Order: sequence, then structure tokens, then C-alpha cells
Amino acid sequence: MPPSELADEEFRTILFDRMDGKECPFTDEELYNETSRRADLGNSRMKFLLGSLIYHGIGTEKDADAADDAWIASYDDRVEGLQTVAFSHYAGSLGLDLRRAGDLFCRAADGGGDDYLLLRAADCYLAEYMETGDNNMGVLAFECYRNVYPDYIDSARGLAICFMYGIGTEVSYDNAAEVLYEAEVGSGRDVTDLKLLLREVKNRGFFFK
Repeated sequence: MPPSELADEEFRTILFDRMDGKECPFTDEELYNETSRRADLGNSRMKFLLGSLIYHGIGTEKDADAADDAWIASYDDRVEGLQTVAFSHYAGSLGLDLRRAGDLFCRAADGGGDDYLLLRAADCYLAEYMETGDNNMGVLAFECYRNVYPDYIDSARGLAICFMYGIGTEVSYDNAAEVLYEAEVGSGRDVTDLKLLLREVKNRGFFFK
């Protein structure tokens, strides 16, 4: 029986078995082509599974961007799709990729999502900067934090860190102190840990590398 004659549920089971490394009655190319055909007919689950095949390179070349596009297209609401795939990359369930997660959060915000998504993007970029030291990530983190501050006061912690260590901007202890003051006095946030860190940084001249 060709894969085109299988019911969706039976075909999905075969796809999951193949992705789990189990024996499969069809070639990878047959699986990919049939999944693609069903996805083109508007089957949302097949669109998502198509992304998984592309991500794993089953029946086609691995392509992270194309995999994301397929996963996002499986959602009726594009912004919801962007957010969900971004969170998945952030958590690692679709492959940990903080830069990719940050980019997707930004796209979701630009596409009509809540600006709070820029804060999530900033956290991703800052974490990527701390992991890799990539200055471009530092700049993106700072810009995202700055764009949502003070509307989202939770951005104060990240913004203060950027000012303290010169991440994506010039070092400014005064600006860091001002941001922390606003977070503590203006919004009631507990930033004692960062106030102590700022004092240490100022006294010792310690810079994050």
C-alpha cells in the first residue's frame, strides 16, 4: 500500500516511528513527499510534522529556517506560531537556539504581538551574549531592553546589567543606578542583589567578559 492511501493517524504513527529510529516500510523520500503533499492540502498537523522532518533531515536536507517556517505555518495565528516556536527554541524542545528564539520573539512583536515579547527576546540575546561573547548579541539585548523600558519594568534588571558591564552600550554606573532606583522605588521591585553588584563593580572595576 502506498503512503498516500494511509489514514492520517496511521501515517503519523509511521512518521513518529521513523523519527524515533524504528523500522519504517517507506523510504525517507516517500515519507517527506507524502507529508509535504498532505501539508499542502492544509493539514496543520502535517505542516508541523513536515517541519520536524526538515529539522531532522529526513527525506530532505536539514534546514533550520525552513523547519521553523513549517512549524509556524501549522498555526492559524502566525503570531501565536512565532511565539510558540520561539519558546520551544528557548526551552530546547525544538533544539536549543537562543539567538533563533530571540529573532522569532522579535518577529512576533513586529507582526502584531505584545511588546512584552521584546523583553523575552532581550533575555535570549543577553543569555547568548554571556555564552558566546558575541557583541552583536549584546547590542540586540540592550536595544530590546531599552525599547520596552519603562513600560515593562521587568526589563530594568537586564538594562541595568547592560549599563554596568557595557553590554551593547557604553558603561554607565549612573544610568544603571537610575534604572535600579526606578525599579525599586517606583515599582516596588526587589533589586538588592543588583544594587550590591553595582557597588562591587564600581569599587573593583570588574567588567564582564
